[in-house]
Amino acid sequence: MLVHSSRASDSARGTSSGSFAFPRNCIIPVPNGSTVRDVHTVKFADGSTHQYSPADCAMGQAATINGWIEYGYNYYGNGGATGFTYLANQWQVPWDPANQQNNLIYLFNSLQWWDPTNPQHGWIIQPVLEWGYQNVYCPPICTAGGHYWYLENEIVFNSFLNEYPAYASGAPSASAGDIIRGTISWQSYSDECGEPMYTITESDSTNGASTVLNFCTDTLGTEANPGVLEAYNINSCDELPQYYGVTFSNTVSTPSVSSIGNWYGAVYGGSPSCNYGASASADGGSFYLQWDSQPPPPPPPPGGGGGGSVAFGTLVTMADGTTKAVQNLKSGDQIIVYNVPNGYQGTARVTGLDTVTASTTLTLFTDGGRPLRTDTSPKMQLWVLTSNGPVREPVASIHSGDKIYNYDLHSWVTVTNVTTATGGQHTLFDPIYTPQFTANGDLLEYIANGYPDVITN
Repeated sequence: MLVHSSRASDSARGTSSGSFAFPRNCIIPVPNGSTVRDVHTVKFADGSTHQYSPADCAMGQAATINGWIEYGYNYYGNGGATGFTYLANQWQVPWDPANQQNNLIYLFNSLQWWDPTNPQHGWIIQPVLEWGYQNVYCPPICTAGGHYWYLENEIVFNSFLNEYPAYASGAPSASAGDIIRGTISWQSYSDECGEPMYTITESDSTNGASTVLNFCTDTLGTEANPGVLEAYNINSCDELPQYYGVTFSNTVSTPSVSSIGNWYGAVYGGSPSCNYGASASADGGSFYLQWDSQPPPPPPPPGGGGGGSVAFGTLVTMADGTTKAVQNLKSGDQIIVYNVPNGYQGTARVTGLDTVTASTTLTLFTDGGRPLRTDTSPKMQLWVLTSNGPVREPVASIHSGDKIYNYDLHSWVTVTNVTTATGGQHTLFDPIYTPQFTANGDLLEYIANGYPDVITN
């Protein structure tokens, strides 16, 4: 819920301690479906019109700010005839922070506009996934939220007679593992406003909850942010969401990155330092926010677990859709991870590459896709389709006629032959990556020659 430009005043961004000093916020809750007509006026979904003044805003104050920690951005247009008219993507609700104090966390995409003649005037609109307590005007002042995730569309103005009003609609709760979609769309004229209008929509595709907030404006956003981590009152890394970050995927904007260039990443970090990172995939479709919240991730669930290895030359699917030979992976590479039973797809960061030596290898041939050569460790498992649905089977137990899942083809393919080579010394490779689990504890497997492969420890 930023109240200032992400680069309007870099010198004011923070001190060496990472703290920020900005004027206070006034957070005014409005019903789902409301239309913010201007900085003072809101039309509720029931048709009633409500006026707000700086006196109302003086009753609320946001928490001490750590501010924007890491984010993506790009610029386009002049805010008049040109600017961003669409931004949408999705992300997964992470685990709650391990240390739950007064920490307040925002994850969102957003559009911003700033008056080129007066950088103190502007706005930001954002579908926010929020965790923690915040003060709001109710009146006079209330505490909203809690130690759980919830949805909240926000419109924040950067000028209100030295105050910073924020209008916020709806707060449906969300659970770790839910898929959130945030969309900001513009129409050149609306009867609701009598002028152009942005509509901010945030939905939880897992539980069906959603919230909508409209914004009347004749200015277009000139900065788009595909993903932002903003946090307040963070004193230790374990006050951030567990465990390693969030991927904003299926990102679409108008104009597109193909015409204006890919997203830039920025990390302000500050104290505490939690291994932050912000970067885009090569095609701009995904934006990765990384942090290390500590403690380490949970152990593998029963029936799964790593240790299996793949042969030299096995192609691993990268986050940008390209492939790289397993032996060429390096720390920091972004790879696709996938869960076959629920179809969840995300990205993970390679943190290392182990090598093992085996005297026996096994090669699976199928009627679609490449052969896959692995070791024969019982920990090396693939998904096999049975009458009871997908189950994990050790590769050494897979036979001709079995059906295994091929990610590249998005279908089950039939094993046509299995060969075993014994004798000699064969070098195989184990990619190590994080995260290895979804927020629900489901396995996230890298793609080896098109097949979702075991996680590794």
